[in-house]
Amino acid sequence: MTFLVSSHIMKLTIAESFLVLIHHPEKARYIVDGNVRNAGLIGSIFLDLSLDENIITEDGYLIVKSFQTKLPGLYKKILDKMSNSPRKRKPKVWISRFSQRSNKPRRELLDSLEKKGIVDIEHKVFLVFPYIRSRLLKQDLRNQMISDLRDIIFKNKEIDPHSASLLGLIQACKMHKVVCNDKAELKQSRLKIKEIIESDLITQGVSTVIQEMQAAMMAAIIASTAATTAASAASH
Repeated sequence: MTFLVSSHIMKLTIAESFLVLIHHPEKARYIVDGNVRNAGLIGSIFLDLSLDENIITEDGYLIVKSFQTKLPGLYKKILDKMSNSPRKRKPKVWISRFSQRSNKPRRELLDSLEKKGIVDIEHKVFLVFPYIRSRLLKQDLRNQMISDLRDIIFKNKEIDPHSASLLGLIQACKMHKVVCNDKAELKQSRLKIKEIIESDLITQGVSTVIQEMQAAMMAAIIASTAATTAASAASH
């Protein structure tokens, strides 16, 4: 299921919206580090799948409920990999595993955003290794997203599952600076987002999914950061 981004006619998935939010508004880079970007991206894909009722949590495990989806092809690939797993796994395990191989899903999502005129993909080569950099073209779209989220946090604007999911991602990835202008707003936003996700402002089932994905993303980010730090220390 996709949702209309407020004040815009184009439809974006939660994963596409997440990529727009983490893009630097002017430079060809992201405003979060790689571990946060990767875990947040996979978490946002799982949120899309959850809201589309393709996956559910059962006894603490994330399982495939349905393969029927209107979401892009990369989502079907993820459902296939989950379904072919010989054992059930918890959300944090799936997010951690897919985060380590997030380049391909990210590229497919960026290709989709490029076709919509939202980003521009630059093809680069370092030595003999090709890579890409993406630059945000629709700064007004990102600004509107942030404005809409600020209205929910600070002005009690009505919330929908798409916006609630983005707020959950912001909380899990500690991206509050994206929607805040000063330290006072930072503190207020942390408390307010927690309150929103745990309240009955959104459907309880959706609220539960967002909370589960938050916890799984936080665990994956902590684990990835610890591994990166350990590898860096070992190399010195």
